Amino acid sequence: TFENKLTSTSFQNMVADSSAFALHLARVPILIVQPDRDVIPVESVLFYFKRAPEPKRLIIPGGLHTSTYVGGENFDMI
Repeated sequence: TFENKLTSTSFQNMVADSSAFALHLARVPILIVQPDRDVIPVESVLFYFKRAPEPKRLIIPGGLHTSTYVGGENFDMI
């Protein structure tokens, strides 16, 4: 059975990714899809979304990360 957990290595890599802090410099439309039960909390994504320039869109479907994959329960929403 797959356990939807974030490893400490993945978390350290995510925190160390300074490119995420440059989101406000983006010159293209931004679409962020963040399932409400993903390993990354929605609140963390909102931090970046609020700093992103327009045009931008945030979609928060119900489910896990895999719910947004092809064949996932929320794929058609995206």
